[in-house]
Amino acid sequence: MDEKVLVLYTKTASLNPTPPSLYAALEAMTSKDVIALDVGRVSLDRIRNSLTEADAITIDAQLLNARYFQPPHGESVVFERWRGLRFYEELVEFVFKASAPKVLISSGLDLHWTGPENDYLFQALDSLAGMTWTGSTQTPDLSEIPDSWVDDWMLKFPRVNEVKQTIAATGTILIEFPGAISEREFRTPRHPVWDISIGGVPYNTRRLARSSAERRNLSVAPYRSTARAFDFLGRRMPRRLNTYRSAREMNRLRYRNLRFSVTHSKIAWTDGSAYRYAIRKFFEIPAWGTPLICLPHSKMADFGFLENCHYISAEPEQVGGIVAHWLASSELREQLASMGRRAQSVVWQSHTSTARASQLLWSIRHLLRDSDCTFGWREGRFTKIDQASGEKHSAAWSRSDEGIT
Repeated sequence: MDEKVLVLYTKTASLNPTPPSLYAALEAMTSKDVIALDVGRVSLDRIRNSLTEADAITIDAQLLNARYFQPPHGESVVFERWRGLRFYEELVEFVFKASAPKVLISSGLDLHWTGPENDYLFQALDSLAGMTWTGSTQTPDLSEIPDSWVDDWMLKFPRVNEVKQTIAATGTILIEFPGAISEREFRTPRHPVWDISIGGVPYNTRRLARSSAERRNLSVAPYRSTARAFDFLGRRMPRRLNTYRSAREMNRLRYRNLRFSVTHSKIAWTDGSAYRYAIRKFFEIPAWGTPLICLPHSKMADFGFLENCHYISAEPEQVGGIVAHWLASSELREQLASMGRRAQSVVWQSHTSTARASQLLWSIRHLLRDSDCTFGWREGRFTKIDQASGEKHSAAWSRSDEGIT
């Protein structure tokens, strides 16, 4: 790559947004052509000069949510070094006014946090996009979702499509990367003890899955009591003590709790709530080698996961009966284990942190040659997509790109 690519990111104590391991992989690739800057540690002048020199700019969507994350904040997302809200406002303005092509990378959840408290972002974009952000939320259409699956937070859902339209109108390419898994996670040993793991935020869908498993007398791996203890401590902790270091340690404990539950189970259930987000657990569970049963999100096949080949599909109320069937005989259990190994191979090939870094640089290289394209997942491959038609091009990323072997 002959062009100079600038990557702007910040380190946070967080589980959900783009993981630090992605930026560690990018930093490992840093050369005279790729400059990765942690905005928490460099001056605004350095960033401004780098923006001027860059042929392409990549910015982490977390940086668009600085108002939401500003201290004191009781949530689990904490910037390693807070620079003051005005710093991030100026950063956003500088980035979106720069002439170089821009790629905004999102974990898929970042934009759902972009609501009324972040309206300064859209004020900064107005002059470029010619659009007006109202800073409001709307009640989503829940008509196709069973009432028993609906959580209260869904009634306060941000207008994500309007966010995307505003960003697109600036000429910025938005790439929603799903969870990227650190290569070291593949070395985690498995010791199945319980029948099923049902971890994560207690969405109604997960409560229903647990009830279904318990009705069939399946043993459910411990998770809830420890998770509740972490949540209780997090709520009771004074906000002034919710520092980067404390939040990082708390999230490490949460992650270990989830990993223990999953790797000590014969199968694991997950879902992205009734909205079917492509959350991190769709990639973590296979990376740990545990067979996956899930309420699938809409892009499972695009990400490379095929039903009954890499995972088992189920609605929450069906979980108990389906898992009991698959665990009933040694032959079915071996088929289930093979399914888990095939899914693990998909994650290893396409969804590691190193692969994500390579996919990002690959997409920027193609963007600089064809500004009318975007990028995404189609039929198991990260590929170039025509913006106007939505049709995929023949060009697709592979592990041989950018030195990945």
